[in-house]
Amino acid sequence: IIKPSGGSHRGILQKLDLQESDWRHFLSVAVTQHYKKGEYVVHEGQPSATLYQIVKGALRVELLLADQAQAVVVGHRTAGEMLGETSLLKEGRATAAVAADADTTVIAIDGR
Repeated sequence: IIKPSGGSHRGILQKLDLQESDWRHFLSVAVTQHYKKGEYVVHEGQPSATLYQIVKGALRVELLLADQAQAVVVGHRTAGEMLGETSLLKEGRATAAVAADADTTVIAIDGR
């Protein structure tokens, strides 16, 4: 189910050298989550150690900038893409907010 679509995701996952048994373990702790258009999956700055795989729908990535009254959209993610891998591996804080651009289903793996 979780297959990176290129970019930095691919490099991170290839370096992990995950086997089939690793994927089975990952998926055994995965939960399916549904978000309505406009709902936030994660808020910028919140503690996060969750990897998300988009199954259906679309998400937008937003950043709060000091000189802007509203968040700025800096990217979009669609079905098949992942996000949150840095927070999962480093158990850090979300570096951006992520909201549903459409009704969206994700698989979430919480690393805590």
